Amino acid sequence: IALGAPRGGMNTRRSPAHSGRVLVSRSSSCRTLIVAAASDKAVRVLDAAAGRCAREIADAHARPPHALAAPRSSDHDVFASAAVDGVVALWDLRSQNAVARFSAHACRRDPTTIAFSPCMRYLATGSEDKAAYVYDVRRAGAEDAVWKCRGARETVACVAFSPLHPQLATAGFDGCLRFYTCAD
Repeated sequence: IALGAPRGGMNTRRSPAHSGRVLVSRSSSCRTLIVAAASDKAVRVLDAAAGRCAREIADAHARPPHALAAPRSSDHDVFASAAVDGVVALWDLRSQNAVARFSAHACRRDPTTIAFSPCMRYLATGSEDKAAYVYDVRRAGAEDAVWKCRGARETVACVAFSPLHPQLATAGFDGCLRFYTCAD
């Protein structure tokens, strides 16, 4: 993985962090940390300022992770990963193990996205059972979703929270974009 900007006089640093092909990466807008997942099933936290791997989580999932979510602010030391092993894992940067694993949704064949709500209280994912699932990240021991957003005719592949309104947007293989209002 190359760290640094190729233009503007900055040197590009190569990090020998991943042994497999890098599949996805995410960074926080206020941090120098980059979370990357690769085909070797590992998730790594890269420190872009130091040009090194700060944390490696080997075998984070049973299958290679296909989606990552990171908070928009630096106030939270968490990130999430998802794979087609049917698990969305919630990670704390200060811990080597997942602090929560959510698996009420179906994800065995089609990759789906994951997203944190702006308040960092909820984590949403798409599902192959034609729904989107919203988990409460504060209920780490509970695998059940707090909301199951139904209505799609095919796999829900993409989820995103509105940054301004309590609303979840989903897109599916049926070609439809749907909006769900989140209620407390």
